[in-house]
Amino acid sequence: MGPKIAVPPKRDKAGWEKLRSLVIEAKLYWHDRVRRQNAERKHQIERQIQELIHRPENEGRKRFIESLRNELEELTQ
Repeated sequence: MGPKIAVPPKRDKAGWEKLRSLVIEAKLYWHDRVRRQNAERKHQIERQIQELIHRPENEGRKRFIESLRNELEELTQ
């Protein structure tokens, strides 16, 4: 697997079970981390859109708000 994770011998069933549980635990950790980062980014985008809406209107700002809305839509899928 790598320099930090030892691969047990084929006959070591307990070692393989431990490795399997470590991989599952790591996968769950990263899934949760990505979920939290996405939620944080969504809130950041929502706040940014609200701030920009209350500013005077101009073409560049409209495009930027639209790009933020597109990014927000991608994150909610």
